[in-house]
Amino acid sequence: MGSELLSTMAALSAALLVVLAARGPLRRRFGARVGYALWLLPPAAVLASLMPAPVRTIEWSTVAVGSLADPAPAVADVVASTVLPPPGIALWLLGAAVLLLAHCVRQQRFVGALQATAAAPDGLARSAAITAPLAIGLWRPRVVVPVDFERRYDPTQQALMLAHERAHIAAGDLPAQALALLVACLAWWNPLAWWSLRAFRHDQELACDARLLEAHRDQRRAYAESLLLAQLHGERLAAPLACHWPTGHPLKERIAMLTRPQPSARRRRAGFFAIASAAVALGGTVWASQPAQVVGAEPDTYAVRVLLSRPGQPPLLPTVMVREGETAGIRSDGTEISLRVSEGSDGVLLLASELRQDGKLVGTPSVGMKRGEPATIAIDGQDGYALTFWVQRASTPPAAAATGSAPADVRTPPRYPADAMKAGIEGVVEVSFEVDATGVVRDPQIVSAEPPGVFDHAALAAVRGWWLNPTQFEQPLPARMQVPIRFELDDSASAPQG
Repeated sequence: MGSELLSTMAALSAALLVVLAARGPLRRRFGARVGYALWLLPPAAVLASLMPAPVRTIEWSTVAVGSLADPAPAVADVVASTVLPPPGIALWLLGAAVLLLAHCVRQQRFVGALQATAAAPDGLARSAAITAPLAIGLWRPRVVVPVDFERRYDPTQQALMLAHERAHIAAGDLPAQALALLVACLAWWNPLAWWSLRAFRHDQELACDARLLEAHRDQRRAYAESLLLAQLHGERLAAPLACHWPTGHPLKERIAMLTRPQPSARRRRAGFFAIASAAVALGGTVWASQPAQVVGAEPDTYAVRVLLSRPGQPPLLPTVMVREGETAGIRSDGTEISLRVSEGSDGVLLLASELRQDGKLVGTPSVGMKRGEPATIAIDGQDGYALTFWVQRASTPPAAAATGSAPADVRTPPRYPADAMKAGIEGVVEVSFEVDATGVVRDPQIVSAEPPGVFDHAALAAVRGWWLNPTQFEQPLPARMQVPIRFELDDSASAPQG
């Protein structure tokens, strides 16, 4: 869920940036109604990000399960586990819920303070708390006017004000406000969402003005006087969801729009077509930019081959099937390994493990790796313990998998000591070790080191995780080998390949 949320929020932010940058020039070129229609881009981007990602079909190679025999019996148990939402998602949901609740409380208080009367035969409700008309209500929208509406404004001004509020209701502006507020609450941590909410309400008012002027072209002066008169009353309303006449909208820009000629119907149609094209293009771009869904046999099941080297004990070399998002357990002679595989970005597999010996936690090593390539990790503070993993997406269960060749040698390069790297020190360590009959490297010892004591620990830690294919040796195993491990800053550290 976390990655989907970030992807959706990124798409929303990109669309909001486009709208905020283009709304002014587009409004001046094509009119306020076209500028308001530009706000269709964010929901188009969000919907595109929620659509199923593009599908890419590939073939996965069958895992050769029978290529390594387990020296000790190992039983693989797959145990389903519940994936809890990470703290970041829980915090996001909590913040969104708190803000939604706060706005609902504000709306209720506003409605209560309004104390509007029931609608009269003319369909208008009245309130002593306001000085100009407003439209309110999601399910049953209505227009509320001041109790002294007829005394404050002349008949022409009254007609224009009521036409303005009814145009809001007819255009569905109140549900649009609710949707915009919901999006802002869901993206509460993003200041761009709140800036956009204010800009959206502004453009909504300008678009309503434009619709009214198209129907009352000869009453621009009366309309401007109505705006100015309502603004002079100095009313300030705090209503999350309402279309109220005088407040919260720059008077100068609204009156300036009245002085400009309205764009022709042909130009407006061209603007709407441009916005529709932009919405399709943006939605397509967002959809195409999603990571492709990989379709193959058993796409969410992995075969994990594990090599556990333990001091004084034979190695474990089992293979276990792990379904993504679930936990697989390997148990043998008091040793327990729990595995979980998830797919990260750029095709990297993230493998988390937990190792216990006789019920006692030994370590929780985790490693990122590419599919089909081995990765070795030593367990901190536990000399002699090392885990090596091979992970492949499974096309058949272990019992039905074809027997193939053993994996290639595992000669994981050592970690370059930070102090030596900082000081620019290079060197070489000659290491002697024994390779047992199963290919596990045992009893590594330092033969020589130059400079002494700098790279010894890093070299031994790396060699303890090596595994050498036993079929490549001409001499009988176990056998003793000696190899140099070079530490060079150009290549960080190199393991011999022969």
